Amino acid sequence: MTVAGRAADGRLRQTIVFPSPGNHQWPDNAITLRGCATSGLPVTYQLRNPGGGEYCDVVDPKATRLQARQGALIDCAITAMQRGNSEYAEAASVTRRWRVGRMATVIAFTGASTLVWTKDDDTVDVTLRISAAHPVPSIHMTTGVEGLCTSAVLQEPSEDRQLPTFTVKLGEPAGERGSCTMTVHLGADSLTDGSEAVKRFVVEKK
Repeated sequence: MTVAGRAADGRLRQTIVFPSPGNHQWPDNAITLRGCATSGLPVTYQLRNPGGGEYCDVVDPKATRLQARQGALIDCAITAMQRGNSEYAEAASVTRRWRVGRMATVIAFTGASTLVWTKDDDTVDVTLRISAAHPVPSIHMTTGVEGLCTSAVLQEPSEDRQLPTFTVKLGEPAGERGSCTMTVHLGADSLTDGSEAVKRFVVEKK
């Protein structure tokens, strides 16, 4: 299908249809460019990185299947062009934006809000859940404790990195119960956002 009408030089007009590549989170860092011209002539692409540099940081800037380089975030202007030929006039170019941002992460405590201290066992396991669009490749966490939570040690990572577990040492409540507060920071890096979770627990003496 072609656009009705002719250009000033008598050649047929054409337009470009170029869907937006959209915004993505790392590691979803590959797209297929799907621009087309109403004339049926092939579309070419030009990549520009608004943040600096001539090209986006991709493996092959001339490909229609774009793959960001390992560990690269993308903020890229992609222009689709069709220069025309003897029959069709040049089409107006269309520019879209492709972004691959850092992966958003959210951490939250799971389980009950009551921890139990006994003379025979003054430690408990506390588990968090990491919510993210993709599996988290690595975990860098720091903890803070107050009150009857006297220390918290991250257990050896299991196969499920989305459920990190801490062994928490409890102090003895002065009465039948007390409280403690635990804070966990999930560190940010070049590819993932950080997150923080804070929870106040009741500590019961059994």
